[in-house]
Amino acid sequence: MRILLVLSMVAIWGCDSSPQTTESDNNAVDRPEQPPATGQTQEPRPQQTPSMPSDGDGQQDNRPQATMTDGHWGASTRVGVRTPTVVVEPGRSRRRMNLDQLESAFLRVSNDLNWTERANGVDVSLFQTLSATLGKPDFIQVTTEALDPTALFQKFLDDAARQVCQKMVARDSERNEANPSLLLDRLADTTIDAHLSNLVLRFHNRQLDEDSNDLAQWRWFVDSLRHVAESDEQIWHAVCVALFTHPDFYTY
Repeated sequence: MRILLVLSMVAIWGCDSSPQTTESDNNAVDRPEQPPATGQTQEPRPQQTPSMPSDGDGQQDNRPQATMTDGHWGASTRVGVRTPTVVVEPGRSRRRMNLDQLESAFLRVSNDLNWTERANGVDVSLFQTLSATLGKPDFIQVTTEALDPTALFQKFLDDAARQVCQKMVARDSERNEANPSLLLDRLADTTIDAHLSNLVLRFHNRQLDEDSNDLAQWRWFVDSLRHVAESDEQIWHAVCVALFTHPDFYTY
């Protein structure tokens, strides 16, 4: 019996010695930790809702005011604006001759001297032999002729001019006063401008005045050739090649 009483007292004593939970402790466990009262809140909110300023009393207008100032340009004058008249020059862009026209021009200027080669004892026109290479149509695979002044065309034109001019110089060297030459002439200062003007008229069908800038350029070319050429034949041969290869000859 005494043993039971002792055990009962020990049990009661153990229950009384367990920690007690207060109401403040329960609140600390259930509620999350609050931020400190001092400082800015986590979600700042505007003090008031933004709105447009009213035009009521007490509102100050700080907008700048435009003021009229007197200019120093004088009194204004009203004028009418007109669209300028577009002046259309007559004519069209120049075109390159086709091969038939080019060969005919060579024959006319040189008095029937053509660009040829010897084949089987006969002089054959290279304008016809190289017609396919120079873009003349065969009307089987090609029906339109290429009329662009390409580098290949310029090369063949230079070859034709050199050969024909050499023939003209050789023929003119054998002529006499009764049958004057077409190309060669004495390099006299009093007649050189007139001779150049005649050559430009023959090759390019252009009449140049004595004070023309174009004639002055051809005269400068002849004067430059005097310093490098060994004879008058070389000078006029170079002038002939320049006249043939000039765009005013092979375009119209």
